[in-house]
Amino acid sequence: MADAFDDPAYGCRHQSCRRSLFPAALGFDVATSYYASMPGGQSMVLFGNEAGADLRALSLIHATRVMVIAVTLPFLLHWIWDADLSNPPAAPVFSTSLTQLALMVFSGIAGSQIARRVGMFGASILGPLIIAAAFALTGSLPNSSPPRLFGLRNSLSG
Repeated sequence: MADAFDDPAYGCRHQSCRRSLFPAALGFDVATSYYASMPGGQSMVLFGNEAGADLRALSLIHATRVMVIAVTLPFLLHWIWDADLSNPPAAPVFSTSLTQLALMVFSGIAGSQIARRVGMFGASILGPLIIAAAFALTGSLPNSSPPRLFGLRNSLSG
């Protein structure tokens, strides 16, 4: 896998990926080390799965990273930067029009299918992202998804 991982499509053409903590101290292969060290959570797990990385290790590492950040960040934001955390991050799902919700669902389904047919790496993430970005650039979609819809998407996709 190390030879195939040197392909520029994987983004690791130099020795720095092999010198991180993951392969040296923990004994992971190059693909697992690379995608475990990249922030991105679920996206990196999906990309790593396509690159042949150890899916169990990636899932555990990213779940632990997300849990630590989700637990500690609100306290740090409040105590260190005195941030007001009482406002919601985006508009509620009921304030989003049905047309925009339908476009979001269409972006997810159609983008994933089109990207798979084209053979795009990371099709389940990048395909919907490209379609949704096109809709957002035309003004058809809001700048951010409703938090509950975002949570539902994360729950359904694993």
